[in-house]
Amino acid sequence: MAEITGYAYGKLREYMKNNFKVIAIANGTETVKKYTDATITIENEKVKYKVIADNADGSLTGKKVDRFAIYETATSTDKIAEDAFAEFTYTNTNDTLTIEIELVIPSN
Repeated sequence: MAEITGYAYGKLREYMKNNFKVIAIANGTETVKKYTDATITIENEKVKYKVIADNADGSLTGKKVDRFAIYETATSTDKIAEDAFAEFTYTNTNDTLTIEIELVIPSN
């Protein structure tokens, strides 16, 4: 069986960075909001995502979130990664949740 090369793993990381750009916050299985403005970088074997999920417009007041997911587009329903975090409740327009995600795609 052939092995994937380090070069190919690098291409996979680039593909992830360039094509999977949407971060969603959720309460259990219910998506609360999707963000298309994540900062995405590659550092060694990691694709790193960072999004500031603020409540400046007040639309999240009273909402609880405890999960994130990464999607290809804002209308995608298939997640490429997801995980849980400690529950966070938006109580006012000053609340901000910073989500930082690291996807590790090792070279071998």
